[in-house]
Amino acid sequence: MLPLVFCAAIATIDAQNGHGPAVTATQEAELRYQTRRLSNHPSVILFDGCNECLVGATGPTTIYADFVLSVVASEDSSRILWPSSPGDGWRSGVHRLTGLPNGNKLVSGGTHDKIEVRKRLRFSDAL
Repeated sequence: MLPLVFCAAIATIDAQNGHGPAVTATQEAELRYQTRRLSNHPSVILFDGCNECLVGATGPTTIYADFVLSVVASEDSSRILWPSSPGDGWRSGVHRLTGLPNGNKLVSGGTHDKIEVRKRLRFSDAL
C-alpha cells in the first residue's frame, strides 16, 4: 500500500487530538496534485486516509473522510478508498463490493469495536 505523500507526512502526528490536516486551499491543492501524480502508478491499489489513527464517524478525525479522501476520490475514482489503518471500513460513500467511491458522502464505520489489541512482546519472550 502506498499512502498519499500528504498523509504519510502527517502519519506520526497525533491526528486524534486535533493535530491532523486542515481544510485549506493549499492542502487541497497538494492533495489534488499528489493524487493526480500517483493515480497512474501501477503499485497503487488503494488510498488510505490515515495510518495509525482511527478515523471515526464523528469527531476530529472525520477530516480524513470529509476532506482528505473526498478530494482524493474527486481526482481518482479508480482506486479503492480505506478510511484508516486500522479502520472499520465505511458506512457510506463507497461501493460495498469493490470499495470504489460511489459519489455519496464518505462516512467511516467509526465504532472500532472490532480492532484487535495485541500485547507488546519483548524479544526475550520469543526465546
